[in-house]
Amino acid sequence: MVELEKIPDKKDKLSEFQGKYNSTSKSIVHRLGTNIALYICILIPLALIGFIWTDFGMPKIGVKFISEGIVTVALFIIGEVMMMSIGSSGGKLDPEYINARKEFASILKDVDRVGTLLLTVFCEWQIDVELNQAINMRLRPMYINRAEWEKAKD
Repeated sequence: MVELEKIPDKKDKLSEFQGKYNSTSKSIVHRLGTNIALYICILIPLALIGFIWTDFGMPKIGVKFISEGIVTVALFIIGEVMMMSIGSSGGKLDPEYINARKEFASILKDVDRVGTLLLTVFCEWQIDVELNQAINMRLRPMYINRAEWEKAKD
């Protein structure tokens, strides 16, 4: 039997177009919504600088340039601070950061569970390690190894 070609259905094309349109519009709205604070941080200083650079008829040109420079620098510093806060708050939403916080919390619970019982053992071990390193550092310039030093000490 001969297979019939499937005739493309107009409804399938329409639903495909609607799906693409919806996903694109959701993507654009999501980008605008998540970055709106960034856009504000960029547009407000630019608008204020444009407003300040308009001529107010100040008689002394030096005062005008100094005041414009101070305001420009201040606005850019404010913008940078705002963008840094946006970046840090956005970074706290990063999945890697969230997972690292969860891992840190679990490690902290393990440490709390063990408590200070092992703290004295660790401190004694750390003191021994530091003492051995200090001895070896002082013996190295004299070209004496640890065994020779122990023999001479006895």
